[in-house]
Amino acid sequence: MKHPVLAFDNRGIGLSTVTNGSLITRQNMGNDIHELAKHFKWTHINLVGISMGAIVSNTFMASDFTDVQVDRLILIAGAYKDSSTGPLIQEIGSWLESFSTTPPPAREWTSFIHRLMLACLTPDYIKTHPAQIRSFLRQMDEGQGRTYEKFMEQSGALGMYDMTESLKGYEGRGVKTLVMHGKLDVAIPVEVGRAMAELIESGDGEGSKYLEYPDGGHVLFETNPESVDDMVAFLDGEE
Repeated sequence: MKHPVLAFDNRGIGLSTVTNGSLITRQNMGNDIHELAKHFKWTHINLVGISMGAIVSNTFMASDFTDVQVDRLILIAGAYKDSSTGPLIQEIGSWLESFSTTPPPAREWTSFIHRLMLACLTPDYIKTHPAQIRSFLRQMDEGQGRTYEKFMEQSGALGMYDMTESLKGYEGRGVKTLVMHGKLDVAIPVEVGRAMAELIESGDGEGSKYLEYPDGGHVLFETNPESVDDMVAFLDGEE
């Protein structure tokens, strides 16, 4: 089955035209999903969120809009509360402090992005897939609108959050959910993905599923391309 896909940048980064920092919040990002659905007059959608996108997707779900029904929800390497961070998040602070100036020179910023994105993979994948790594980093370099200033605004947008109670209500609202997580994720630990799946499963119904990838990192579609097939199968209704 073919699934048309709408991919969009979070407000304030990439090709987004939002420049007012005070409007760049997690809640507003969640609301943007609602506004996009209304713009296209979609009353039923499937929603896929990766990393921060999964957090934003959970934020949208927590708002409990009644005019847009999520039929299938996929949360990849995501979190549901602000304390759900791994060792990589702790390291990023020291990396940012190591810049010679603020904002950093272009070369230092590129080096930071490379270091960050490589950490989201796994050491074994980096060692055994040199061609893919070159392509992966080239895509990072070609990304538009991803400056130091915008990165800091995105980081600050998340704020404090805890969507534990909201997760328990997904199935009662008729949402079928797939949680996917890499066991070697150093950004958001696998324990977070497991806990998120358990919370969703604790609600009414039997529409949730959890997939864990023993050799997977934070960027699952790169370290584990089979995860894309798993995602499509779920969207196709293969339980």
